[in-house]
Amino acid sequence: MSSSHLLVAHDIDDYVIDVNDARRKSAKIEFGVQIEGLVGKESIAKAIGASPKDFKEGGSLYDKFRSYQRRVYNDSDTNKNCQEVPGAVEGLKTLRKEGIDQIFITSREPIAYGLAREWLEARGVGEIPAYRVKYSVGDKGAKAVECATRRVSLFGDDSLEELSIVAQRKAAPHILWLDRFGSTESAPQGIVKVANWREIVNYAVVFK
Repeated sequence: MSSSHLLVAHDIDDYVIDVNDARRKSAKIEFGVQIEGLVGKESIAKAIGASPKDFKEGGSLYDKFRSYQRRVYNDSDTNKNCQEVPGAVEGLKTLRKEGIDQIFITSREPIAYGLAREWLEARGVGEIPAYRVKYSVGDKGAKAVECATRRVSLFGDDSLEELSIVAQRKAAPHILWLDRFGSTESAPQGIVKVANWREIVNYAVVFK
């Protein structure tokens, strides 16, 4: 660790690595649908005339959705061709140069994280420790627990749902919501809304 007292934790998917194209390709293969724009449970369910509930454990499409997820995150060729979230790679490098300690908090399984690490190494990002979280059924607070355990100073993610839990549990003093698509939704109390990685870096450096 460096001499900095600031520990910045990052999500990976759609915060550093843009996996939307991988989702689009996987949805085409697994569900036979071509989806434009953001791809997720809701958009896939709408395209095939199903409910997002069908993708949950015990649902009629659970196994098929798990196969879709494995293809998104565990397929080497798919991951290799993912794009960065604009500015993320340079942002990670800049924070390192500033002497700021960084970690990843991710729900990626070991194989999937290994591919993410290869992706980062191929782009010259040095080793950043990663901590994997596992969600309990009905509880999205795993990242909040990890933030509190690691004494994270600043946590950034693109999921407002998960960030809201981090804020409610006061698991990190500074919380950044990356909203790069310009949502009209306001950030809840305790969460700062940022539009890009330049704003993430500037925010972190101020509190170094």
